[in-house]
Amino acid sequence: MSVLLLAGGLPPEFGDALIAIDVVALAIFFGMLYPTEIAAAARRVVSLLSPFTLLARLRLWRSANKIPH
Repeated sequence: MSVLLLAGGLPPEFGDALIAIDVVALAIFFGMLYPTEIAAAARRVVSLLSPFTLLARLRLWRSANKIPH
């Protein structure tokens, strides 16, 4: 037997697959528990990253950081 085997006789590559499966399962689980909260958070992120909002923030930053002549 190889030294690289995990406890229980599983190869290390299978551990990576299990982690990926767990991440997907957790995403589905939380997606089923909190759909309205996830949708609200996604809307906030999209509105914060919209081009119009970013341009407005850039204008505010530029006006606040003008170098006096």
